[in-house]
Amino acid sequence: MKSVKNFFDNYAKPFSQISGSISGYYSNNRISGLTTRLLRNSMLKRYHYTVNSILESDSKSLLDIGCGPGDYSLALRNKGINEILALDFSVNMLELAKRTEKEQFGDNIIDWLFEDYLDLKVSKKYDASIAVGVLDYIENPDSFINKIISETDKISVISFPKKYDLMSLQRKIRYKKKCYLRFYTMSDLKLLFNRYHKSHSVVINNFGRDYLVKITKNG
Repeated sequence: MKSVKNFFDNYAKPFSQISGSISGYYSNNRISGLTTRLLRNSMLKRYHYTVNSILESDSKSLLDIGCGPGDYSLALRNKGINEILALDFSVNMLELAKRTEKEQFGDNIIDWLFEDYLDLKVSKKYDASIAVGVLDYIENPDSFINKIISETDKISVISFPKKYDLMSLQRKIRYKKKCYLRFYTMSDLKLLFNRYHKSHSVVINNFGRDYLVKITKNG
């Protein structure tokens, strides 16, 4: 896990340019936007699907796990969700996020927290939770997913990188020796989420290089 933390501290600014080409918070460059549509279409789809799913659930509070530079939290604050806990274990990512919130809104109401989610003891359940671009780096996904679902009252959206995809292959090469990476098949996800079907509705979406799983609490 230490290698992942170090990697993202060093990668904060370049990553914000990638994520910002999707959300608009960090990059309005036309060339970057074209690259996103051509090469990062899966990231674009998961961004809009996640934001829209949270809004459709009428959630009032959000737990953003592995928030990075904060694109999702910023977008959902902009849509009226004002109780947001956004955590990451990269100080540089959080500094970018906090500064951008102040620039965009004139204040800071999002709780930006430097913390590893597995070490976090939440004092309440949140209506919604998201973990996008996080399970790639988790060695024990079962306990991580169970913690998310048990601490969420309405809806969770979690992304998983696809195992058999050209982008996954280039990531394996690019990230080699830099940090831990894990990829998933549809069978892996069905096995991971099988235990929740009695209490939750589980929808697995195939977005090209990613699977995006929406878990909604029944009733």
